[in-house]
Amino acid sequence: MKRAATRVLLPLFALAATVAGFYVAPARDAVLAQRWGLTELNYAKAERALAALDVGREHRAAGPSAPAVTASLESGFFERPVRVALTSADGALIRYTLDGSIPTPRSAAYRVPVPLDRSVVLRFRSFMPGAPPGPTTTRTYIIGRDFGLPTVSMVVDPVLLWNKYSGIYANPEKRGRKWRRPAHVEYFADRSAAPIRFPAEVNIHGNWSRLVEPKKSFRLTYQPADLTGAGAGGVLKTAAAEEPRRAVILRACAMDLGYRLGEELFRVIYADAGGLVSPGRRVMVLLNGEAWGIYNLHQKIDRTYLTERFGPGEYEMISQERTPQPVVGSGELWHELMQFFSATDFRDDGAMRDAERRIDLDNFTRHQLFNIYAANLDWPHNNEYAFRKINGGDPRWRWISWDADATFHAERGLEHNTLAWATRDRLRHDLSYAGRMSDAEEFLSSTLILRKLLENPGYRRQFTARLNELMNTVFRPDVLRAQFDQIVAALEPVLEVDWQRWPRSKQEFAEGVQSVREFIAKRPAIVRRQV
Repeated sequence: MKRAATRVLLPLFALAATVAGFYVAPARDAVLAQRWGLTELNYAKAERALAALDVGREHRAAGPSAPAVTASLESGFFERPVRVALTSADGALIRYTLDGSIPTPRSAAYRVPVPLDRSVVLRFRSFMPGAPPGPTTTRTYIIGRDFGLPTVSMVVDPVLLWNKYSGIYANPEKRGRKWRRPAHVEYFADRSAAPIRFPAEVNIHGNWSRLVEPKKSFRLTYQPADLTGAGAGGVLKTAAAEEPRRAVILRACAMDLGYRLGEELFRVIYADAGGLVSPGRRVMVLLNGEAWGIYNLHQKIDRTYLTERFGPGEYEMISQERTPQPVVGSGELWHELMQFFSATDFRDDGAMRDAERRIDLDNFTRHQLFNIYAANLDWPHNNEYAFRKINGGDPRWRWISWDADATFHAERGLEHNTLAWATRDRLRHDLSYAGRMSDAEEFLSSTLILRKLLENPGYRRQFTARLNELMNTVFRPDVLRAQFDQIVAALEPVLEVDWQRWPRSKQEFAEGVQSVREFIAKRPAIVRRQV
């Protein structure tokens, strides 16, 4: 049988796994193939994919596996080329790869120290006759590079990235648990820091961007107990004990010429003012040793986020994704809130007092005013979360901002009447996100709460006074310009690496920066006129 040209039928998956050093029970072949989308792979790719997934570990033959392998150099940054020696006990044969793939019996055999003259990931394991292969160890060697940013090295078997049947990068539209792939991750806080490393599952993240942008965003799901290395804090910190799994997002800075500068400015000023956001920071991502560009690393907003920030307990949370979608809980409490606002006459001050028992009015008003001033065109029907605690603590609904990409953009949003957009009770195609979508009936429920609150004269005065206060402080052009210039100054020195993989010109970036600066300078007069 010619392996390279043979299409693998389901009964051959056990054979492929055996060659890779595992035994997979035939009864599981169809399940595994269906789960991972491997039914059309040729023999060699099936072998590599099954080895990468380590799907046979629950079905290995009895007895000890081959011993672990150690490397003479830890992961890290190096000024010049290095040689890495690999050692293993009991005379086991060591095999290694340099492309991110899991070593198999076909991989290169280790004989002498491995010379490395470029940034690369080295993966290695041992093999012994009659025993399952040893554990795979992964190390990242970054040679002759200084990215000036915290660095995330993500290692995924290339089959699981690029294969047209099983690869997540080759199938960015695919979603769900079936399209999570195993990854090894190392996080370097700086070039002198020892890495934090952990196994994770990775999948493509995003909605519109996953289909149109070549630079994809990623979601990493992991068990905080698996984190090794000092200083495992910040965005990667250990989750609360009752939340054993955690997820972070690597958001690609690819949506516009400004590298999401408007979004970063929004997040900084909103958080400084007491608004709720997802913690995050800018990082450089390496994918299988290659510099993949600048990303923003954020904690995913989910049950774990709520537990870590507001304490253990029961929650309900919805996400606005054209319509409210339950994220935690059933969504019934949100439906009850909408019924209350829909049925209540807010000209009565008693209704306002009732509303204040149901929602955190300070949080809600801040959330509305920041998005209105920054002309968030992809909101409020998208890109926000609302949550409440069910048992114990503050039971009021509060709002969290997520994805403010469509803010602080002069060409699209400078003249936009976002207040009218956020309070409309009928379709306003003239105010919709230009070039992306038209208005829709299903969006209108997202304006209900603000629209109803503004029926109350007292709240209208409070709303206007709060806007004026912000325009005289946080939104003042000199204040915003100073904060924005700090963001730009931190980004400019590290752009070259991103441009090498995702070509853009300095002129294009300068135009993106100027767009934000123009918005900062001219927006106050426009908002005052609209209000």
